[in-house]
Amino acid sequence: MKRYLPHVLFAGLALTGPARAITPAGLRDLIAAGGRVALVDLRSQAAYEAGTIPDAMRMTAREAERKPFVGRVVLFDDGTGPDRAGPAATRLAERNTQVQAEALVGGFAAWCDAGEPTTARPGLRLAHERYVTYQDLTGPLAAQADDVVLLDLRPAPAPAPDPAPLQALAAPAVEAGGRDAAPLPVNLAAELPGFAVTRTPPGVAPEGGGGGIRPLASAGADRPAPLYVLIDNGDGSAGAMARKLKVAGFSRVAILVGGETSIRRKGQPGLQRRGSGAGLDEERDGTPDYATVVDEEVHP
Repeated sequence: MKRYLPHVLFAGLALTGPARAITPAGLRDLIAAGGRVALVDLRSQAAYEAGTIPDAMRMTAREAERKPFVGRVVLFDDGTGPDRAGPAATRLAERNTQVQAEALVGGFAAWCDAGEPTTARPGLRLAHERYVTYQDLTGPLAAQADDVVLLDLRPAPAPAPDPAPLQALAAPAVEAGGRDAAPLPVNLAAELPGFAVTRTPPGVAPEGGGGGIRPLASAGADRPAPLYVLIDNGDGSAGAMARKLKVAGFSRVAILVGGETSIRRKGQPGLQRRGSGAGLDEERDGTPDYATVVDEEVHP
């Protein structure tokens, strides 16, 4: 079923330095009006072959910067990891004064969520699990924190008990618990400042009034949804939630590798486990891709 996002905030272009940004709705209108535009897909070759925006050409950011483009150029990445299209568009604009370089807001994921046409085979949509690391959150994603929401899937902390009855047992409890005492939950807002944090999945009423996750078309967004980074406590709830959101039309979803433990350990090596058969695709120019494991097919 075809879905369109309203585009009140970004009906045209939004200036972001030397490069500009354009929403999926803005790009759709530009193409429909017969505007001449070169579309550059920065994702991996495998992702490009699985489906892309019609007439888009696939190349690395480095190749795009050296291409002798003239006129309007829109670059896009997957939209589920650190922004590559924005910096690439900026560098292209700086190197080539003959182009008007723009980055697609929300990347290919936002284009798909808006119900726009792709070259993917009709009837099937490959569902990827996408991952980001602690280093991503404290590095490149921190620079785009206004476009990222941390979705806390850990069990809600239990109410603090009345301390009075426990005072007499405090000392023995400390001795008995010792180093084996359960660590306190990580405070996401304190450990990852700058990001919005929520326990409410997108498309769900904050009061939890039932009805499950509403499809993106009825969620009332007036611009592409932000990137949701799912954080669990290692119980697998992030993967399950990612699949639910995907079915509801939210593709800008990534899972934090290692969950809460990764944050507690500051992303120390040895914790970056992605599951069986998972791993980042490496581009020829050393640029990583963020699509990792194909684990199911979603029938729209």
